[in-house]
Amino acid sequence: MGAVIEERAGALGQVADTMVAEPVEIVGHVESPGDVINAVKRGLQVRAFDQLCSDLNIPTSRLLQVVGMSDSTLRRRRVSGRLDQNESERVYRLGKLFHLATRVLGSRELAGQWFKMPATALGGSTPLDYADTEIGKREVEKVLYRIAYGIVS
Repeated sequence: MGAVIEERAGALGQVADTMVAEPVEIVGHVESPGDVINAVKRGLQVRAFDQLCSDLNIPTSRLLQVVGMSDSTLRRRRVSGRLDQNESERVYRLGKLFHLATRVLGSRELAGQWFKMPATALGGSTPLDYADTEIGKREVEKVLYRIAYGIVS
């Protein structure tokens, strides 16, 4: 019994670490919340968008919907190399959720699949459907924390 508790405590510690860890693929190496804020204000590199598409294993058109961008805007951003602040914030929000899901579920592949599966706790919507707003992001986080703590979701 003690080994099970220690194992679970270790897993929960990893989830707690995720609250302060930043997804390096999205923002690069940062040392403080201020660094993250500055990176978002400067505009994330377009490769952060591409990395998220790859991680989630979704078409570009689907991620464009989630972050509220048009295809023509993405083409312009590819020329400049950077997203604007609002786009960066939305890509960061989803990247942070993906990072948390990876820690909770144990792999990038499982996290990518999970984002596309309907969830009862989200009224039958997918986490990806909810992740396009700040309120929805918080609901997805709640589901992930429930999973991490062994509460049925």
